[in-house]
Amino acid sequence: RRHDGQTAGQGPVMIIYHAVDILDSFIRDLKGSHTFVMVTHNLEKGLALSTQALILSGGEIVFQQKGEEMDPSVIRDVYREKVKEVT
Repeated sequence: RRHDGQTAGQGPVMIIYHAVDILDSFIRDLKGSHTFVMVTHNLEKGLALSTQALILSGGEIVFQQKGEEMDPSVIRDVYREKVKEVT
């Protein structure tokens, strides 16, 4: 083990991916009994880790889907439409 906290042969990218895997696992383990607010640009990953999706615009909820209803293509289209209205 090197003194900078990295294992020989592992650069910062490898460590970041490991940290992301740990966080994803932690969220999956606790999501049934806790509420998390997650903001991400990775829609597919966000939906895989969530039980509900919201789109906010101007401080108002303009779209909401839960559970099995969540469809990435619908959410992406609604987001583009609502963001276009605001800009």
